[in-house]
Amino acid sequence: MLLPRFTLRTGLAGLTIGVLLAIVVREAAIEEPWAIGVLVAIGAAALSLILQAATLGVSLLLSRGGKEPRQ
Repeated sequence: MLLPRFTLRTGLAGLTIGVLLAIVVREAAIEEPWAIGVLVAIGAAALSLILQAATLGVSLLLSRGGKEPRQ
């Protein structure tokens, strides 16, 4: 199966998170200080996760040392 099965609970949780994020973005657009802070924190956390994943990928590639994978 290409797509994993999701439950109604998972869909509703995702929808709730999306709605909360949309509210924060809307409030940040009208320059509410708390919303700008929350948006910066979410962006910083996302950037941190992306950089950690990229660093892990580079370290895994470098650890092979240009050798062929084992069979």
